[in-house]
Amino acid sequence: MEDRLIFSVVQSSVNAYLADKAYAMDLLAKRLGPDAKFAYYGDGPNDISAMLHERTALAACPSDADPVVKIAIDSMGRTGFVAGSPLLSGFLEAYALAASRGIRYFATDRDDSIVSKGDFSNGSEFYEMARRMGEGCSRHGKEVWPLVYIITGGSVQQNLEMLSGFGLDRLGCNRFVRRDPYLVLAENGLRQINVLTGQVAECTGGIDPLLIGKMPEFQRTVRQLVEPVLKKYGFVWANSSKKGDREVGWPEKRYGCSVDLPRTVDGLPYRRTESAWPFIKDTLDAMVLASEQLGLKFGVFPL
Repeated sequence: MEDRLIFSVVQSSVNAYLADKAYAMDLLAKRLGPDAKFAYYGDGPNDISAMLHERTALAACPSDADPVVKIAIDSMGRTGFVAGSPLLSGFLEAYALAASRGIRYFATDRDDSIVSKGDFSNGSEFYEMARRMGEGCSRHGKEVWPLVYIITGGSVQQNLEMLSGFGLDRLGCNRFVRRDPYLVLAENGLRQINVLTGQVAECTGGIDPLLIGKMPEFQRTVRQLVEPVLKKYGFVWANSSKKGDREVGWPEKRYGCSVDLPRTVDGLPYRRTESAWPFIKDTLDAMVLASEQLGLKFGVFPL
């Protein structure tokens, strides 16, 4: 049973999770049966635990993935694949490869893997793929379009816009989705979303209940400790998901917390820049201090 927090830094945020993406893969493996094999597509170091999962038969990443991810994938031989394109185009390359290898299930990260900056302008491409997943994709019927599951550390609220943006809420036409509509595994699988109804299922059976009970106090403490960090850098909390210049996000989560970096500072891109690292370090230090004050065990995922 998981009894510690997991701290992780990705390109857009500093995070405290109760579960990693391997936990979400474990949930899917139990749900889909002992013979289920997966492809997995992601761009960040926090995706590597899912790529190395015992049920992963193909690990893939977009062309602009973190160098650490590319190194990991290059070491996997035939089970690793670096797409020639970023974002959704790279995902579709990996998806076609998985289909050609007879892999029935495909799990993918969301942010900076299939979506960037909340832009769903290519949602019709995803929908065209999703409405036929589960069906045969060769004239001989030996290959199928894999069923796609989206594993994200993001909150339920952060994912609801995606349901309409990618047409997931219109997949009632797909009999395989009707059979298993919980395709979005938010908060790394702890909160799973029915894409047809928006209903949320809590999946915390593998997490220590005492740790779960500490989350409200932990979240309050982190927010208090991050306040002076924001002042130090001249940042402010964002009032909506559409963050402006120097605005820091605090998405509402039940099982952990995230501090989303500003997209721009003084009109210039901030994420993925060297200038962001001091703020990231100070924010991570605040999360560590909150854990120590509350007597919570934790681990820091490699940066």
